[in-house]
Amino acid sequence: MTTNDPPAQDDELRQLREQLARCEEQLASERRESVQKLRELQAALDAMHERLGEERQLYEELMRMQDAAMAELSTPLIPVADRVLVLPLIGAIDDARAQRVLETVLSGVSAQRARCVIIDVSGIPRFHATNAKLLFRLSRSVHLLGAEMIITGLSAAAAQALVGLKLDLRELTTRSELRTGVELAMRQSR
Repeated sequence: MTTNDPPAQDDELRQLREQLARCEEQLASERRESVQKLRELQAALDAMHERLGEERQLYEELMRMQDAAMAELSTPLIPVADRVLVLPLIGAIDDARAQRVLETVLSGVSAQRARCVIIDVSGIPRFHATNAKLLFRLSRSVHLLGAEMIITGLSAAAAQALVGLKLDLRELTTRSELRTGVELAMRQSR
């Protein structure tokens, strides 16, 4: 057979067309499979994004709850006698915590009609001007509510920080230990 033979050329052309049709069918099939796999992957990705969003919301709620619990634990206002409250301060005090301390003490004095609040600062590792200013704000605010405030547990560094503010220290009542502060508060509340 020669290539110029029309029946041979027709046969060869038919075979080429059949091969082309099979290739096109295979390509179309692979394209359909690829599109289906892409849809499945997109659905899986969408589901993962949705789960991630839900997990993020749960995490954020957990963090809010933890922050609230930490805030409550970081400012425990403890009634030790009738109308006598103690607030032990432990750890560093930044501006946000100082505001929580102020709010906790003032709302506690009002709610419990306290006559005396003892602020124990022996648990503050580094006492600085911010802590000293907080004590003055607390003292003035507590006095405005008709109660007295006693500061206990002042270290030498705390005393220096208070003196360094060059404010009138006569408005502050201090005792070296919590025990002596409680004793004074008990005498004053009678």
